[in-house]
Amino acid sequence: MAKLSSYPEKERDAQWALAELEKAPWAMLAMADGGEPYCIPVSLARSGDKLYFHSASFGKKAELLARNPRVCISAVSYSKPFPEELTMRYRSVVAYGEAELLEEGGEEKVRALYEICRRYAPENPHITRCAEKPNAHVNLYRITLSDVTGKESNMEDEA
Repeated sequence: MAKLSSYPEKERDAQWALAELEKAPWAMLAMADGGEPYCIPVSLARSGDKLYFHSASFGKKAELLARNPRVCISAVSYSKPFPEELTMRYRSVVAYGEAELLEEGGEEKVRALYEICRRYAPENPHITRCAEKPNAHVNLYRITLSDVTGKESNMEDEA
């Protein structure tokens, strides 16, 4: 487990972190652009110990991932400020891994797109048709995780 902070009592294990990741409305995907960091929001879906996200088949994100597949995901599943105490109550996740472009027309790509659609548009009656429709302008990536940790702070008063 990667060390998140100087407060080990706030750290949570991978199982807890993966459950919280599914509650986060989005995540931030960090990549390296040579020596410069690049971070962008993504819509994640999880299947077992794999994470999936989509992207345009062109642009900076696709270019960076083709050059260097190492990524870091950061997400916050809950936050509430307490200004009178100068603190926050929160649950957060940090995950490291490698992003791999899924094969065009492959079954895993269809399944990944279906899971993303199901997570973010569960009431849409066209999810299956949308996921199965080939689209040359959409990349789907699988992140194979190497480390996942979570952090929870000041939650003693929250239910």
